[in-house]
Amino acid sequence: MAIGTVEVGSPVNLTSSGIVAGGTAMARTFPGGPNDQGSVAETTTLAGTMLGFYVNSTTSGTIVLRNGQASGSPAIGGTITPAIGWNFYPVTLPNGIYATIGATLDVTFIVVE
Repeated sequence: MAIGTVEVGSPVNLTSSGIVAGGTAMARTFPGGPNDQGSVAETTTLAGTMLGFYVNSTTSGTIVLRNGQASGSPAIGGTITPAIGWNFYPVTLPNGIYATIGATLDVTFIVVE
């Protein structure tokens, strides 16, 4: 029996400051299950959800995550000086997520669509 691939997020690569995830609610349609052959429409606010980030390379790089879609949005924590590799950082911010990147950093954020 084959095991399928489960995709849980989309990559967003940044090498300078920018929007990681939007904050707009999305409408999604799911097919019905075995007892319901129709479709179910659902509105979700997961557009501002991040699972974490993968640091591809860095030279003293830093990240400040912000609640919103602009550089002036309020920070949700302090300055992060991440290590190369996977960094688990689950967060949902309905206003979106903006990353301010300092120094040299190549980072890929995994966000929920």
